[in-house]
Amino acid sequence: MPLCCHFRLFTVLFTLYLPFTAGFPALANTPLAEHHVLIASINSKIQEFITQGNTSLAEGNPTKLLSGIYGNGDSLINANASAIKSFERVLSLDPRNRDALYGRGLAYLNMYVLKDHAIVTQIFPSTFLDTAINDFAQVTKMPSAKNFAPVYLELGRALLFNGEYNHSIEANVLALKKGTKQAWRAYSNIASAYYQLMRQNPSPPNGPKFFESAEKSWLQSVTLAPNNWLAYKQLAEMHRYAYQEFGYQQASPQKADVYAKKAEALYQQTPQAQQERAREQRNQRVRQEEAIREQQAHSRLEAWKNRPCTPIEGGGGVMNTSALLRNTICKEGYLSPQSEKGRNQPMPDGWQP
Repeated sequence: MPLCCHFRLFTVLFTLYLPFTAGFPALANTPLAEHHVLIASINSKIQEFITQGNTSLAEGNPTKLLSGIYGNGDSLINANASAIKSFERVLSLDPRNRDALYGRGLAYLNMYVLKDHAIVTQIFPSTFLDTAINDFAQVTKMPSAKNFAPVYLELGRALLFNGEYNHSIEANVLALKKGTKQAWRAYSNIASAYYQLMRQNPSPPNGPKFFESAEKSWLQSVTLAPNNWLAYKQLAEMHRYAYQEFGYQQASPQKADVYAKKAEALYQQTPQAQQERAREQRNQRVRQEEAIREQQAHSRLEAWKNRPCTPIEGGGGVMNTSALLRNTICKEGYLSPQSEKGRNQPMPDGWQP
């Protein structure tokens, strides 16, 4: 089946592989083809709309997602929706504009990644992934995309999400051959695809071969990007899974532990982990302050129940102190706590022991 065509095997949301730089600007680090220079010189609106789309893509980068906060993806979704509008304005003027198709594909792919982290996704169609794949596939057919490595990298990622693992591998290999500047991402995508193929076809000889190919690709990724904690995390997961479920000789619980520790150590150095620690410290302070307020309120209530009372003696006879406390108003201005009414008397606002 040609790479540019696709079919839905099943949808796999492999969220662990959100790229660190998902929202590449459509023109970033890529030379403008002659076609685009010519069009830009004729119609400045195209250049303006592409610039607007690139800005929105940067604002909607999924790496800005804050973990543990439901709905915080809404602003990122909206930014990608704005990018789509900008790129579609370009396509209304130039339906074959490479950068607009690539940019729109990126925006739809970002929205697919973000769809489970936002509240507003119901206002968008459910075809984020299909649209992204179609846009990237169209770009790969263009002469100006002959050496345009980023589109093959993103197509490979989209196909990975779509469960088309062999085609994902093909696209990422092409990205490497065309000199992608993010080879570590291509190797991570390839490794993820082989891992999923291993899970689908675990029996020898295919399963162990897929395992070896996945491990080799992830190790190539961390060689190029030593801080790629996700690769180490997936290596740990794969070793444990393959050892426990299939008993592969290549799989090792000891290696899994080493990879997991490496992943955790690297993750703790990331901005995301720093944000999580700062958020947890804030939450801990809030919990401590709430506990102190609750303790103070409890102590104040206990003091009210056992409040002192200086009885006011009335004329007309002598009463002992106990009787006075049961029947009189205290000089302090409240009912005696030993009387029935006093026991049920609400504590006045602002009262302090």
